[in-house]
Amino acid sequence: PENLTEFFDKVMSSLDGAKCVVCEHPADPIIDKRCDKCGIFSHADCADPARGDGATCLTCRFAEENANNSRHYEEPRCHMCSHPNASGGPLVRSYAKPASMKVWKGKTIQLQRSIFGKNKFCHALCGMWNPNCEIQNKELQDTIIECTYVVMANGKDHVSRQHRCILCGIHTGCKVDCCVQGCIAPGGTRNPAKFHVTCARQAGFEVSSEIDMSVKCFRHSSCEFVFRARLEDMKEIELSRFSSKTFKASTPMSWGHAPASS
Repeated sequence: PENLTEFFDKVMSSLDGAKCVVCEHPADPIIDKRCDKCGIFSHADCADPARGDGATCLTCRFAEENANNSRHYEEPRCHMCSHPNASGGPLVRSYAKPASMKVWKGKTIQLQRSIFGKNKFCHALCGMWNPNCEIQNKELQDTIIECTYVVMANGKDHVSRQHRCILCGIHTGCKVDCCVQGCIAPGGTRNPAKFHVTCARQAGFEVSSEIDMSVKCFRHSSCEFVFRARLEDMKEIELSRFSSKTFKASTPMSWGHAPASS
């Protein structure tokens, strides 16, 4: 259709029924705006006070300012999870300090490529909801997340790498625990449920934007009727129905576990 482009432009710019991807509060069409480049919507006060009255998010501003420097330009992405920028929400700046610079002496390139390098980013959700990260938020300046205590000494991985996210099944990235004391993850372990914050928000877990900014697994959330969270619970029930000889209950389900169609 001739007006297809115009139609999609209107859909992407509309705020009808939209919620901030950070705090999940409804948008006010009078004062709020979507990013005019990628279409993502978040309140400026939630993650990007530096943008002021503008609409362009930090990710798109950084790309515009640095894309021409092709030799050193690296596309902004979250180092704390595997979600793309669009589904994980707006990115904010992050940094981490190595325990000792002696290890990195003469390794300038390796240092820059590590999480300790400059111009690193994480989703606002991943950083702000992690109790081991510190938020540095000054008025009308970029929000910065200090990630020193969640990054391993090698600068390549996160401290929680040994644990698998109970939702996406991936080891990489930075996971948080269910905030309820005594929580035990499905699968017979004695550890609390661990997951990426972006996975928790997408699955319908309770990701509170109140004072404590807590995250709860489905078992302890108050959102019992969220469809996505119910599906995750049903998945665990189906896993427990099979013998451990078929597959390990702690691994995520795949298409191979589905019955063949008749």
